[in-house]
This record gives sequence, structure tokens and C-alpha cells, in this order.
Amino acid sequence: MTIRSIAVVGAGPAGLVAAQRLSSAGHDVVVLEKSRGVGGRTSTRRSDSEARFDHGCQFVSRIDASPRDEISSWIDGGFVDRWSPRLAPGTTTPEFAGEHWSIGVPAMNSMMKHLAEGLDVRTGWRVESIDRIDAGWRLRRADSKDVVEVRQVIVAVPAVQAIELMKSTGFRHLERLEDVQFDPVWSLLVEGDGVPELPFDAYGSTTGPLKWLASQSSRPGRGPQTAWVGLASSAWSREHLEDDSMSVHDALMKSVSELTGERWTASGTVHRWRHGIVANPLGEPSLVDRSRGLIACGDWCLGPTIEHAIISAESAVEHAIGMSIG
Repeated sequence: MTIRSIAVVGAGPAGLVAAQRLSSAGHDVVVLEKSRGVGGRTSTRRSDSEARFDHGCQFVSRIDASPRDEISSWIDGGFVDRWSPRLAPGTTTPEFAGEHWSIGVPAMNSMMKHLAEGLDVRTGWRVESIDRIDAGWRLRRADSKDVVEVRQVIVAVPAVQAIELMKSTGFRHLERLEDVQFDPVWSLLVEGDGVPELPFDAYGSTTGPLKWLASQSSRPGRGPQTAWVGLASSAWSREHLEDDSMSVHDALMKSVSELTGERWTASGTVHRWRHGIVANPLGEPSLVDRSRGLIACGDWCLGPTIEHAIISAESAVEHAIGMSIG
């Protein structure tokens, strides 16, 4: 079996940025992703009516005044555009303050699909174990005989999942991973008949179950289908984390009607992001175990935005290349 240079576990923003940078630098990289597609929390769901639902990450946020090269390239390539929604009166959620935002087009995961081009990305590949071999590491696929052997491993998944993957590897920073905390988020997806016409495109609230409600057709590059996404607050999501989907759906649909003052009779679906948004980040860009050739990275290292994920990926790449040279 050929020993690859590096395996990146996770095809979210951090994992794909790291893989693309390493591949461009000449390294033989394989990306292993347990889901059916790439993107992580930027994932977009498409319904039978071809409506697109950005039901996770809402914006490409900037954390400082100077744009990063990666985000600038997305803008130049047409994968990111400006969204200037009509805000409902009383929109007060600080997280969504402002008059316009940068978003992926024609969907939030467009940047991730662009990053994945040319890479060896294996979706539906859930890593069951990471085991030591003489040359480095053997990663085994769950419920399969498939294995990948590499010299280094970059784990770019939520810290909670990284702990499970790396606890048998001897990774020297496991205790640091345990310090990271996430808030869950329930998202609501509604479309079609039974959705009232509203005089606004987005509504943010600091009270009640829902913190955000946004029209998908108002976002650049989307189709004309009537479709809305709601995000529940962290506090409400945490309280109802283990509730069944139907009761969560009914509660959030009731909240939508109360929040808008209009009766919503459409049926929707819900999605639970168990590790939706980092609440207590690590405080440094990545965790590196040079002696073992293991690195952990992700937005959870520094904060909740895509740019935090990019900074973390850049740190992981720097360390991975340094270990290769060393």
C-alpha cells in the first residue's frame, strides 16, 4: 500500500483550506469526510422543489479590517457575494448586526465545493480508528475494510469528535481539547404554500426560541422558491437538545408565527447541529504533537467564523510542512 503524505479528517472550511494549501505545496493529501458532501456547517440542503436552504453557517464573517487571501479569492471568483436583506423592525440580535453580509453563491457551501476541486476527497468515509504503524498512521473506515496509510494526520472536526478519534493515539493535547465547549443549534427549514408574504427578508431576536429567520429567495443566486430558514437560540437548543424532531418542529413553527405576527401553516423540517457553534474556544490556532505527526485544528480553536477556521488551517499547514521538512 502506498503511504500518503497527509490525511485530513473533516471536509469543513478548516479541513479543505488545509488540504488545498498542502496539495498546492506538493504534498500527497487525502481528505476523509463522514458526511455525504463537503462543507461542514456551511452545508446547504436542496429540496425536491430545488429550493436551497442555508441551514447552518449564515455568513462569511470578517474578524478584522484586512481581508484574508482565501476570502478575497472567493469574492474574485464569484463564490461570495453581498446580501442586503430588508430587516424587520426590532431586529436586535448582536450576532447579526449590520446592513449587509457576505454569503456564498449560489449556496453557502459553494466556496467549499470550489476548495474541494482537484483534491482526493472521500465522502461517506467515517474514520473508525487511527492506529500507529511504522511509517506513520493507518486510518480505518467504519463498517468497511478500507484503510488509508499516511505519515501525518490533521484532524479538522469539532473538538468533541477529535477527542474520540485521537484518544487512542497518545495525542499530547487531549486535555486541551476537553476545554473547548460548543453550543447546539436547532435549525428550521420551511417552504411552499402556507408561508405568509412578509414585508422583510430577515429578522433577528434576542428573546424567544428563535434568534434568526431569513428568506432564502432574497439571497443572491438563489431561486424564486418561497423558502425560509430559522435558527433557534443556543439556550433553547440546549434545553431541547434531545427532544424528538416533531416536537422541536412544532415548537419552532409556533415561535415563527408569534415572532412574525402571521400564521404559518406550512410544514417544515428541522436539523440539529449538536456542535453548532463554539462557545468557549481554545485560544490558540492549532494543537500540534510534532513527535507523533498529529495536528488538530478548526474554527473552535479561535472562534465561530469561517475566517477563524481559515486562520486555524493556516497554522496547521505551517506545522505540517515544518514536520515534513524536519
